[in-house]
Amino acid sequence: MLRRDGAGLPRTAAPSGRLRARLAHPDWHQLLRFLLTSGISAMITVGLPILLVELAGFPERRAVQIAFASAYVFNLVVVRGFVYRSSNHWARDLVVYMVVNGLFRLAEYGLFVALTAGLGLAYYLALVAVLGLSTVAKFFAYRFVFT
Repeated sequence: MLRRDGAGLPRTAAPSGRLRARLAHPDWHQLLRFLLTSGISAMITVGLPILLVELAGFPERRAVQIAFASAYVFNLVVVRGFVYRSSNHWARDLVVYMVVNGLFRLAEYGLFVALTAGLGLAYYLALVAVLGLSTVAKFFAYRFVFT
């Protein structure tokens, strides 16, 4: 007979309990919040210029500038508060974020150039590869920034 606490369950039920415990760990929640935030940021970066150009008649370059600035502010505020729940002073987080983010932009561009010019990879494949790799690296780097 099975008890309410699950003590009578067969051994095959144990892995799901371990998996459930790992998913409940704050790092998994943090990763899920980061992925959600990254997806929204990508939609801002791509979608906002399209809306501004097509619906509001903005020049393309101005629309992209606005989208990049919007995504930058969104990322700082939401990643800081929602993903990592930083309790650091805003000024400290802003300065460190700007430095780390600037270094990431330089590294992303360098890798993009290496993949396109050095290896002959198509620009759109290089862009996806660079941004994917950068997103993973930023998850860990931002843990340093906001903790």
